[in-house]
Amino acid sequence: MEGSGVCVAVLAAGESRRMGFPKLVAPFAKSTLLERAVGAALASVAERVCVVTGASHEAMAPILERIAASAEKPLDIVRNERWAEGQGSSVAAAACYGHEQGCDALVMVVADQPFVSTEVLNELVAIQRESGAPVVMCSDGAQRGNPAAFDAPLFEHLEALQGDEGARAVIRALSPEMIKTVAVGPRLLCDADTPEEFARLESEVLHG
Repeated sequence: MEGSGVCVAVLAAGESRRMGFPKLVAPFAKSTLLERAVGAALASVAERVCVVTGASHEAMAPILERIAASAEKPLDIVRNERWAEGQGSSVAAAACYGHEQGCDALVMVVADQPFVSTEVLNELVAIQRESGAPVVMCSDGAQRGNPAAFDAPLFEHLEALQGDEGARAVIRALSPEMIKTVAVGPRLLCDADTPEEFARLESEVLHG
């Protein structure tokens, strides 16, 4: 499977307000949520990986620099100085990076979804490549969500995003036939937003 020109962007700029502590660098299932997401991205067919940091940039930077030193493909840190504006600013920063790097597709990954796998990322890339669809999203049958792949013509629209809505404003403007989906289990779309969810998801990762 060819992944040339594809970038995976790991969105990791939030302040974990509902959690009460920096969840992405906290111990999680013998690792951290950040390292799980970056590891899945680096193992994928994508040509390069970037991590959009923000509120916890200082805590994340040394971890990411250590990973980058031994990575077999480019791993870049994109610091989002506008992180407090919401996820839209992080999506915009990732799209700007993809644009600057000349990527022809961008896969967005939210770093607090511990069940996102390399296999799912590769399937998103494969379907986007084969279909030429502007957007390929994950779907559990009841809802659609991240990770999702976007082709280059959408980058300029993603770069214009503001606020906390993320890419959904861009997706809503597309006709249904322009959006493909990858079937996933419901827990892949789960994210760790509260201490209770964090503990539950960690237990599921450790014990199945």
